Amino acid sequence: MNNITEISKLIYFKTENYNYMNENTFDASNCPRPHFCVGLLKKGSATFIDSESGDTTNIKEGDIIFVPFSSRYVSKWTGTPEINYISMHFLFEYPSSFSIHNNYKLQKIQIKDDPLLFDYFQYILENQNKESIHQLAVLSKIYALLEKFSPLLITKSKKQIDSRLTKAIDFIKNNYKTKISIEQLSSACYMSPSRFFSNFKKCFGLTPIQYINNYRINRAILLLVQNELNIEEISDAVGFESSIYFRRVFKQATSKTPLEYRNSSTEI
Repeated sequence: MNNITEISKLIYFKTENYNYMNENTFDASNCPRPHFCVGLLKKGSATFIDSESGDTTNIKEGDIIFVPFSSRYVSKWTGTPEINYISMHFLFEYPSSFSIHNNYKLQKIQIKDDPLLFDYFQYILENQNKESIHQLAVLSKIYALLEKFSPLLITKSKKQIDSRLTKAIDFIKNNYKTKISIEQLSSACYMSPSRFFSNFKKCFGLTPIQYINNYRINRAILLLVQNELNIEEISDAVGFESSIYFRRVFKQATSKTPLEYRNSSTEI
């Protein structure tokens, strides 16, 4: 079977260059990343502290950091005096080679003696917003980098998921813009509502409503970082009944307002 359509489902991409002097701290401990991040450190050093495991990852000049989807962490940067890094952010539609369910760890990527890495990052940074002929070349560099990274990535241990519950996840993915009831989800899984609710919470650690709201928040974050839709438009686009409720759920999930998140989304 040809999987080219799966591996090419890129639904969000942005690359930024960041410069700081002496010190900088980025706190994403309550702001789970809405996409994957790959950072190339050009000057300075940094320590990443995983908010869930407490693990620390140290990087220096020339190192690459990989931050998976939904990571919560604090990054502390130091320079003498300059800090400079390129951060590449991307998300593929599910399913894909870089799936939100792959359960990757936050980690340093060890790639030895590859002189093309810096050139790839720099080319992507300089050409991502140019006309389509350049964007095809940018895509080729993106996939070349991912091809180098993917065999090296370490995953966390995965939970066993009741295969029937994946039908509920698929239903949420396809219908998150509309009102979703427990009865609809339990019916999709061929379970009674009470049994479905219990099994779902045990498996995912969230109630179905919490999972739906989290899914909608992640879709809203993509809209926040991709374009200039206002908050009311984004709230409506992802299925919240009111922008007031959307703002409240967003703040609970990320500890930031939607506008605060929009202004900090591309750091790592």
